[in-house]
Amino acid sequence: MKRAITYGIILALLFIVACAQVPQQPAAPAGPTEGYAVHIAATKHAGTQPELFVHHYCKGLPSGVLQCQLYDSDKPEARLIGAEIIVPTPVWAKFDAEEKKNWHGHTEELTRVELQTFGMTDAEVEALKETLGKTHGKVIIFWDPKREYPDTAPTVSII
Repeated sequence: MKRAITYGIILALLFIVACAQVPQQPAAPAGPTEGYAVHIAATKHAGTQPELFVHHYCKGLPSGVLQCQLYDSDKPEARLIGAEIIVPTPVWAKFDAEEKKNWHGHTEELTRVELQTFGMTDAEVEALKETLGKTHGKVIIFWDPKREYPDTAPTVSII
């Protein structure tokens, strides 16, 4: 009986050791949805609902361009309603006059919108505002948040 218990314990230990040595699957490489670490919300971005806080999840690209995914809330079932592309003012200045009409300056925007920030210190918020003040954004809304489905033409929102 003691021998059976001893063998049982040895088999259990061997099983545990064997499982620990099974190679783990390597982590999936980062994809384009990785890195959207900045979360802010601002009003006046959804043309038909200017009072709606549109949640921006943003990340920077190596070129200095920022891109933001825009959602109608911060809930798990939030709908992706648009995107905002943000460029430094010197880049915007190179655009032709017709294209510039589709962009808004963030210096002006910050005086017109209600802004919410998430997970940032006051110093980080001030740094963000200072940085944004030197940029222009283009907001494209492709799902009107008042509608159940994205069944209207995309629009450029001028803030």
